[in-house]
Amino acid sequence: VPGRSMASFEIYDRDLKLYGELESSHPGRLTLMCNGFPVLVIDATSDELHYNACQMDGRMLATGRLAPDVPQHVLAKLGGEAWRLRVVAGCDAIVVLSTMLTAMLMKRFRPGSAASSMPPSAKPSIILG
Repeated sequence: VPGRSMASFEIYDRDLKLYGELESSHPGRLTLMCNGFPVLVIDATSDELHYNACQMDGRMLATGRLAPDVPQHVLAKLGGEAWRLRVVAGCDAIVVLSTMLTAMLMKRFRPGSAASSMPPSAKPSIILG
């Protein structure tokens, strides 16, 4: 749920235990913090729906973007465009997908936009699982 500042999101696991916090470190970049340590970076590219996930050492973990190679008959069934996430083996795809979707929401619900109005008591959070 977008919050009032949109500077960060709390992330909870399926048992509602705090997993970490997704923080906006600078425009176009979010950092996933767990127990006070950075563990994952999400970078937006110049393409609107293209995001990369990297470890703190810069190693690429995943990329998500519009999928231009999806056949037209499939797009017709979907009713529009398709977005594809590719994740390296061993990486938690649910965490990456959740953080990328949150990045999209944070971009859409910037402070000051009509869509960003939330009650002052609202706390931004996302639940994995």
